[in-house]
Amino acid sequence: MNTQRIFLVLAWAVCFVLSVDTGFTLLNQKNTALNIVGLFFLAGLLVISFKTKAFTKNPFNHNSK
Repeated sequence: MNTQRIFLVLAWAVCFVLSVDTGFTLLNQKNTALNIVGLFFLAGLLVISFKTKAFTKNPFNHNSK
């Protein structure tokens, strides 16, 4: 495994955690409009993650030759 792949996985993980934190922060607001925005934000994040196969494709199993 090369270092570029490791940094890519780490960068994706950091962006994912920050996005989830933002979505849950919006869900915990008192304003109903912000709750709806937070729900759509998290749903969009999940759709993007599944479309890019972020949960189903393991980046560590590839044999680089």
